[in-house]
This record gives sequence, structure tokens and C-alpha cells, in this order.
Amino acid sequence: MPRLGSARVLAIANFSWASSLFEALSFKEKLVSAGRQNHHARRVRYPESWLGYHPAMARLHEYQGKAILAANGFKIPRGRAALSADEAVAAAKEIGGEVVIKIQAWTTGRAGIGGVAFAKKPDDVRDHAARMLAIKVGQFPVEAVLVEEKIDIEREFFLSFAIDDAARAPVIIFAAGGGSGIEERAASTRRIVCDVAGGPLDSAVKEAVESCGLSAADAKQLAESIQRLFSAARSVEARSLEINPLVLTKDGQFVAADC
Repeated sequence: MPRLGSARVLAIANFSWASSLFEALSFKEKLVSAGRQNHHARRVRYPESWLGYHPAMARLHEYQGKAILAANGFKIPRGRAALSADEAVAAAKEIGGEVVIKIQAWTTGRAGIGGVAFAKKPDDVRDHAARMLAIKVGQFPVEAVLVEEKIDIEREFFLSFAIDDAARAPVIIFAAGGGSGIEERAASTRRIVCDVAGGPLDSAVKEAVESCGLSAADAKQLAESIQRLFSAARSVEARSLEINPLVLTKDGQFVAADC
């Protein structure tokens, strides 16, 4: 049975809505030196939010973040958001089989407040959805739940993109183990250095992936996932984007199970 990961917040600067996804806005151009050994300057397009300019930030719910991940090549569980118990039941019937119902709220520890539940029967889906839509998180009522297929998980991983404000550079945090409690396992994480223009350094990605003991095929998928995370964050000028967990399913697929 999969672990019940915490809800995560995706922080985006200067975004616009388009067909339930997000369009990246123009990047600020800046000339940078190619290094002491190369005196030919090259043009690099910097997201303004990565340079510290982020006047309008948005926090996204899980289903919105997954739409961005899907647009950038990630596999996500089959499912959709529901605004009522009836919509949740309809979504569960479309999916078929056992589903997971999750509140869409800006909080961690959703399982601990009754915000995550599994169900096989329509009546159970209805009961869970109705109960969850009556929950308040702080002063905010829960207005939507996410109904998704249950995933058969083989392994879990943690991926998090962030901006290092001190260095004014992006970084990806990786761990060969995701789910709840990752914050308390900081010693097991790795920092994957990223080039603003080129993304994660190949050598750092290779070192992180090789530490996991995966087959060649699975290692290739994981390396691609790390690269895609950078691309997804840059596409919407995100200052943070976390997948927890990124899972390897029993049939050999990497899926963004929670974000």
C-alpha cells in the first residue's frame, strides 16, 4: 500500500491560466560570461523570479501542479478534481477499481486530519468526499478533492526544485525514499547542482541515480525525471516545485504520485 504523502505547495511567479495549464511568461535576458577561458559572452534567458523579482506568487493545489508536470512529460495517476460528492463518484466510476480521495488544501499532513482515504465502492467514495468537503483547514474550507487511481508502488523517491537565494541559482534536492517524514531525513538527501541555462549537471544526476541501485532502464527513467523537473519549473518560472513521492510502479513506470 502506498504511503500517504503530504500535500505540497508549488510557488509560481508571473503566471497566466490557459486551458487548465499555465503558460510561461517572457524571461529576462542577461549577458553572462562563459568563463575565464572563454571570452565570448553568451545570452541566457533567466526567469525573473529566479533573479529575486517575484511580485506576484501563486500557491497551487496538487491537481494544478500535476497538470504542469504532465505538460512537461511526467506520468501522473489517472484522475480528476471534484467539487462535490457526486462529481467524486462520477470520477471514481470513470477510473474504475480502487481509488484514493485527497483534499486539495494548502497544508501538510493531510492524512492526519482525515484528508486522504482509499475506497473501492461508489458509496464509500461519496461518504469520504462529502466528509472531506466539509473540512476546514485553518480558516479555509476545502472546496475540492482529487480522485485518482490507486498505484501499485515498488519504490519511492523525493524530488524538489528550489531557488538558492544566496547563490541566486536553482538546485534540485533528491532522496532515494519519499513519502511522509522526508523532512526529518535530511541527512539522506543529495543536492544536484543546476546550471541556469543547461539544467542539472549530468555528473551530479549520474551520481545521484547510481546511488539507487536501479536497473539500466529504471535508471534512465529516473535521470530523465530529474531533468524534466527542472524544465517544468522553468516553464512556469516556479521558485519551488516538489514531487513527493515520485514512485516507481511495479510495472516499471515512474509516476508523480503527489506534488
